[in-house]
Amino acid sequence: MKTLACLVLCLSSVAFGQIKHPKSPFEVDKIPPPFCNIHLVSLAMVNGSPSYVRLAFIAESLASAQTAAETMKKEIADIKTAKSWAALFEVQAQAADEAVGDLHCAAQIAFRYKPTDKDDENVRLMLIASFNQEAQAVIDLTASEKRRLLRSDPVAKNPQIASKDADELSNIYESQRDAASTILQASTLAILLAIAPSPDGLTTSGLNITCSERSDLLQRVESTSKGTKTAYSQDAGIIKVALTEHHCSDNKAP
Repeated sequence: MKTLACLVLCLSSVAFGQIKHPKSPFEVDKIPPPFCNIHLVSLAMVNGSPSYVRLAFIAESLASAQTAAETMKKEIADIKTAKSWAALFEVQAQAADEAVGDLHCAAQIAFRYKPTDKDDENVRLMLIASFNQEAQAVIDLTASEKRRLLRSDPVAKNPQIASKDADELSNIYESQRDAASTILQASTLAILLAIAPSPDGLTTSGLNITCSERSDLLQRVESTSKGTKTAYSQDAGIIKVALTEHHCSDNKAP
């Protein structure tokens, strides 16, 4: 239970053999999960300034990843009411499958973003790899949890086994932290690229996006920023603050 709770807070096996995932950190599923369409459709008509388009794709990636975290949070509640081992494993399998799908969807969104230059392409690849890395962490953590639950008491109490478990979990959490840090870096860079220095270098910097573009971005990050505290909601919150504290290109007031 503590392990699953930590997953929700850390989010920034192949679980029962049912989850498919890309072979390379930079690959995505050829066919995105059905529930990914809501994000992809909302981005299909996105057009405007480079900063707006970039942030729109990042916002939708964060929204999908946040759904994964919310799914794992719900799993904890469902596990408490599971009446059998079979029910428990079914809850874990379904939650893991959904969460991994949402994280792969986040990677799919980043994959579909069309970069403007080499640096932008690097940001895109960072996001794809990081969301895939987060998905793999869910897979590994779910499998690790299942192995511990199935062990007999004598085996579970073996000091060597306990040490191995601790190392395994430590590596998974480290992978999550690395991925979350990379996503934060990409989000921060996107924000910096959206801020246009003032001509005189003295007045408050503005955004190189229009007011209508900013309004759309604020709507895209609103729900994510208010969700369960995760790396994703925090990143969405940072984007929200940056958008509200700088004036848009066609208006001097925020």
